[in-house]
Amino acid sequence: MSDTSGQRKVLHPDPDDERRGSQRHRVLKSGLAAYNKHYSTLPCVMRNESETGARLNFDDLASVPIAFTLHVGVDGYQVECERVWREGKACGVKFVSEKTPSRIFDAFRLSSTETALSKEMMRAMKLQEQSQDEGEGQPAVIEVRERQPKSNKPTFGRRS
Repeated sequence: MSDTSGQRKVLHPDPDDERRGSQRHRVLKSGLAAYNKHYSTLPCVMRNESETGARLNFDDLASVPIAFTLHVGVDGYQVECERVWREGKACGVKFVSEKTPSRIFDAFRLSSTETALSKEMMRAMKLQEQSQDEGEGQPAVIEVRERQPKSNKPTFGRRS
């Protein structure tokens, strides 16, 4: 229930009287609400979570369907949800299926440190390791310079 100020009325302030079956935990996780056979998605922020449901914040709650699949990127799972209540930009959902692994966020994760580093930096690290292995007292100082244009002319629109 809501009053005229937009705040939710708490009918039972005692946590033992809550309707949810498990304790909720405050979290701050990004997620995606997928619907329309995963052809449409809406970004959301999970504000609290329990074993049976969650509180989600959306930019535009009017476009959120009643049933959707929630993908949580940090934890790497997906779960089918039904919207139970909504208020302002927040809504409460209950989980209607088991949590299963989600691969929707895999493209955003780095596979390893070596693929994230540039070739020049990797070469510099290998040379420094080699110089330390040879037994020199001081480690070699290797300077990695950025590539400079071949001429002083502006390179706008030119391909190198």
